Amino acid sequence: MIAPWQETKWIVLSSCLFLIPSWYAFQNHLYGNAWLLLTMSLISANYWRNARISWRRTIDLIFSKLMTILFVTKAFFYINTLCSQVVCIVSATGVVYFYYYSCTFHSEKKECWVQYHVLFHCFMTVEMWLVVCHSISSK
Repeated sequence: MIAPWQETKWIVLSSCLFLIPSWYAFQNHLYGNAWLLLTMSLISANYWRNARISWRRTIDLIFSKLMTILFVTKAFFYINTLCSQVVCIVSATGVVYFYYYSCTFHSEKKECWVQYHVLFHCFMTVEMWLVVCHSISSK
């Protein structure tokens, strides 16, 4: 077991944050982004609801890495205003920082790893929101 439900319930909830940019993308007819973000949210929440080494973990790790590559690529193409670029860089720094310390603290068995993973999801949501917003404005 990676972590018990008492710890991961907050990560399941933060996985649902990905539904916010998904809904916004859907409302603005970016159906590909909407479905990818919805799928990412469901895969993540499904894994964290029972965090064990299993096929659900493998799918979560693979899909999240593919989504990261896709959205970083989209960020380079679509985020073109200085203000948004600054927010994107600050947020990306938060993504890397909180993911790294989430993994570090989890391996050290420190309970604060959950808060770091939730913050990682929050910063990822900001990044995805920026990409969706700029994808809409460049249509």
